[in-house]
Amino acid sequence: MPKTRNPSVCDLNEHYAPLLRLWILQLMVKCNGSDSFLRDTRFSEASVAKFLGFQTSDLEDYSSAWALRALTEKLEAIEAEAPKLPESPVLARNLSRLAERIRLSQVEVDILHFAVLQRVHPVFDAALELVGDLVRASLVRLLSICLGHPEPTVQDALRDNGRLSRSAILSVDERNRYAFGS
Repeated sequence: MPKTRNPSVCDLNEHYAPLLRLWILQLMVKCNGSDSFLRDTRFSEASVAKFLGFQTSDLEDYSSAWALRALTEKLEAIEAEAPKLPESPVLARNLSRLAERIRLSQVEVDILHFAVLQRVHPVFDAALELVGDLVRASLVRLLSICLGHPEPTVQDALRDNGRLSRSAILSVDERNRYAFGS
């Protein structure tokens, strides 16, 4: 019987890199991630900067103002491309099967996809950690921005009696702050 292997970051990058870049740029520009990411003399997380396409030579004249402009320009460019969640990778197919089995809505599937990618992609995880601890409303806003669903729809998908929570797949405690990477 052949051995199966876990998807590597390279496998994930092949299918998810454009979307992960979009999400990371949205985190930095629209969700206050830049507060932690931009330092006076360099980016705080080199792996995230490299994933976003910054080269060492780009950083010779680094300033936080330059970096914020560069992030904003990269975000505008990738938003014009409008990358979507891929449907063909094993992860996407497995999530689709799970969604059919427990009748998840598209918003719930997208939230789950986001959460799984955070757990298996170290650069995406590092970028999410830069956003810091979030209250539920901030988490809903972040997911709404990244996934492109209205905040009330995301809020509904994360409710305590929703399918994600009832099935013990994913829940967000209303009383506590949420920290990615914890």
